[in-house]
Amino acid sequence: MPSLTLEDEIRRGQPLAERIIEEVRRRVRFSERSFSNKRIAWRKAEDEIIAYVPESALDRKRRNSREQAGVPRYTTIKVPYTYATIMALHTYIASVFLSRTPIFQFDGRHGEGQQQVLAVEALHDYQVRVGKMLPVLYSWIYDAARYGVGVISLYWANHIRRATEIQFITDEWGRQSKEQITIEIPGYQGNEVMNTSPRDWLPDPRVTMRDFQKGEFCGSRSKLSWLQIKERQKAGFYTNADFINNNISPRFFDERDDDSQVEKPEDELIAFASRQYAALDGKTHPDIIPIYEMFIELIPKEWNLGASDYPEKWVFTVTADWQTVLGAQPHGAYHCEYPYHFLELEPDAYALANRGMPEILSGVQQTLDWLLNSHFFNVRASLNNLFVVDPMRVVMKDMTEPMPGGIIRLRAGASNLPGKAIEQMQISDVTRNNVGDFMQVMGIGERTSGVNDQMMGAITKTGRRTATEVRSSSVGGVSRQKITTEYMSATGFDSLARQMVQNSQQYQEERITLKIVGNLSGLAGTQWMQAGPDDIQGFFDFVPVDGTLPLDRFAQANLWKEILVAMQSMPAVGMEYSSSKIFAWVAQLAGLRNIDKFRVEIGSPEFLQAQAQAGNVVPIRAGGGGKNGNRGGRGGANPEMNRQPTGNVGPVALGG
Repeated sequence: MPSLTLEDEIRRGQPLAERIIEEVRRRVRFSERSFSNKRIAWRKAEDEIIAYVPESALDRKRRNSREQAGVPRYTTIKVPYTYATIMALHTYIASVFLSRTPIFQFDGRHGEGQQQVLAVEALHDYQVRVGKMLPVLYSWIYDAARYGVGVISLYWANHIRRATEIQFITDEWGRQSKEQITIEIPGYQGNEVMNTSPRDWLPDPRVTMRDFQKGEFCGSRSKLSWLQIKERQKAGFYTNADFINNNISPRFFDERDDDSQVEKPEDELIAFASRQYAALDGKTHPDIIPIYEMFIELIPKEWNLGASDYPEKWVFTVTADWQTVLGAQPHGAYHCEYPYHFLELEPDAYALANRGMPEILSGVQQTLDWLLNSHFFNVRASLNNLFVVDPMRVVMKDMTEPMPGGIIRLRAGASNLPGKAIEQMQISDVTRNNVGDFMQVMGIGERTSGVNDQMMGAITKTGRRTATEVRSSSVGGVSRQKITTEYMSATGFDSLARQMVQNSQQYQEERITLKIVGNLSGLAGTQWMQAGPDDIQGFFDFVPVDGTLPLDRFAQANLWKEILVAMQSMPAVGMEYSSSKIFAWVAQLAGLRNIDKFRVEIGSPEFLQAQAQAGNVVPIRAGGGGKNGNRGGRGGANPEMNRQPTGNVGPVALGG
């Protein structure tokens, strides 16, 4: 299990506690100041994704006129081009990484056996499914496209659930009484991951984000409930929970109500309610506690944390009001790294933090918004009938409040005055070319991002096109993203897989039965295996993602089908390759996931005879005419039909 925390040494008022608070505060402020500009860019990226347009005073006036007076008014709109680009990019990257079975595939580094590799893959596929990692991984990739960097934290979880019941208990005298009984139930044990917003991540700004593992510190800020604090204190990871200030603010100092248009979980109401009813329910603690969790590489002797003079990684947890140290313990993980993993969109090795897609497409997005809105405003103006009216010759009430039938009355003597009493203004659409310019600017965005119409699921109408042409254009459209996915595989997914294996080797305690995973798991003999601490020892490398996406699996299935047919005419090839395995592979490419359920299990003659006597199998009826020439007729009148067929075909299971 992870290391436990110090207790007496970090009580409030102790010199070590004061030093820890000051050292953590200096590093938090240093990281926040250095990333202040990027935090603004990340906030703008959130607003770009939700297609948010700041409401101007004129737009507010139009909205009030439309909603309150019922007068048709139009406001500025935003083209969701950046959103569409990011979602198409996210779809491609997520399909490349998360469509593999299993997602984390490994290979032995120093000659580890295939059985060990299967155990490692089966164990971590179990952790991905039961540990609910998939939603976190999807959001991880989404953050990389949105912010330019996606961050997750990895930790080892050992859940213990507590079920409480009130039951009747009978004593030795036969008397019954009600008692409350609590049972501890072991839960999931394994790796878990959690998304961390880049705005809450606190790496060392003296190194680039890609090299954050080389920094002196790395941490994050988060909000914990009082229940989570008590759970971790009972487990031995936290202390000093009773010293937390009851009036601590549930928000960090730089949070603003108008910080972003993305709605975040609300915490003020909970804190208000706890203070309001504290005198009634006896509460002496807050409901939400903002904390900083900082991993610092230090020399324990210099911090009075031990006698060692060799650098070690320690983790400190401090409340956001800088008054209480909740935890101070050595990290203890054998991988000796920070438990954070990141994905970057750009492979720039020198920037402090690389850009996200909204920042890259900012100029294109603003131009598209202007082209569309200016065109719409001009069209709306041309649709309105604007007139030049002589008020001395026309009854103006008929113009402002038209009578039924459109009658406009002239004043007395209006015919004696020169000129026209009413003249309509001719307004031409000067923005008619904006639509063509709009498509041209979208083309610039496609070339910039590498996300074309094929990736977005829209086929450009340029006449009739064959399936091969469509497939070729699709492959060309994703070629730009191949390097991006390979870069993400070499950075984020590789380090995550490596730490997951090392955590399992260090903290896994029990031997569990798991299902073998993989495309050909059903052809590997038994589908179940044991995975325990001894079965996963060794060095394993993450099998990297090559960055390609099989866009047309049906075309691949047809190709393999042709290969399978050609094997029938080449005995030498048929002797070297298994036709049954190729057949199962082709079926899986075509989308048949349950092909293994139809395999015929071949048993020994003794086993088949025992199954036949038990009534579990019946003989295959031989060919030939039955009574009255019926082939395979019902009944057993013809004893020839009960003979075992020749050609190495044995009894089959009922219903087979």
